[in-house]
Amino acid sequence: MRTLAIAAVCAWCTIGVGLEVAHPVFFASQPIVAFTPIDAPAPTLMWAGESYQAVWRATESDGRTRWEGALEDGAPLGPWTVCLNDGPCRTVLRVDDERAVLLVQGPPGTEIGAGVEDAVLGERGETFFVLPPGDHTVNVKLPGVPAPAQQPVQLEAGAYRLLRLGAAELTASTNSVLPGYPLTIDARVEAPEGVRIPNLELKVPEGWTAERDLEFLEPEGRWKVLPPEDFLGEATLSLRVPGLELEAYTTILVEDRLPIDVVTAHWDIWENKVDFTTPGEITYDRLRWAVSLRGQEMPYTGLTVTQGHLDALAQRWQEE
Repeated sequence: MRTLAIAAVCAWCTIGVGLEVAHPVFFASQPIVAFTPIDAPAPTLMWAGESYQAVWRATESDGRTRWEGALEDGAPLGPWTVCLNDGPCRTVLRVDDERAVLLVQGPPGTEIGAGVEDAVLGERGETFFVLPPGDHTVNVKLPGVPAPAQQPVQLEAGAYRLLRLGAAELTASTNSVLPGYPLTIDARVEAPEGVRIPNLELKVPEGWTAERDLEFLEPEGRWKVLPPEDFLGEATLSLRVPGLELEAYTTILVEDRLPIDVVTAHWDIWENKVDFTTPGEITYDRLRWAVSLRGQEMPYTGLTVTQGHLDALAQRWQEE
């Protein structure tokens, strides 16, 4: 008999304001990892309603404090509660290293079966299963898709595996462009095996044009997009995948003057013109081109190239 994996899922979904955990499930050999505001004290742990001591190590991470809580050998498995002072708490699950964790993401309302458990993805579109290692078949029923699908997965002991049941992504060759200049929009859709992906359609604002490159077919798509010459401002382009209930968006800013780094990253040094149809990158040759303009105005920017601009470009070149 199959059972609903709702209890564990709901525990994971208890969101604590100002407190986050790295994973809804952690293995016995791992510390508990939590994030708090930078000035908050160490979290507290509870097991079966009783306080439990842990050794916490703190480091700064992206403006927050990252806490690693080490438990003593023999600490119990099962649900643990992580709390911030007397305020918000999160519940996590501690499992044996001989088990495997399958993290699932997909459209809300998706029905999933793995092992002897069933789950329905909630508003966050996420859930997890704790399973024995080995080969498994995940049964999937996506909302709006009549036929169920099966997705094979291989799990390893003591490891996480992420399974994305449905995802749509839009990527722009640039998010800043000049009026009347083309750019490239790429789309990619992920779906379980056996689920047909319908024809992708890119929706652009009124007055814009989108010409599809037929060399890129589902689950991918590519369009050459052209904003009008008289358009200035921000525009949102969207992709909707009918049946799979998937959507993706990207925002494009159209300006008649662009930052120096944007123009440099898209400068075609061989044609001596700007080209927004390929992804921007600060290359050595483009950096040399920018250096040649020191003390002069860079095209399409309205700005005179300074040593400060060049230093910033050189730093970005080194990072890329």
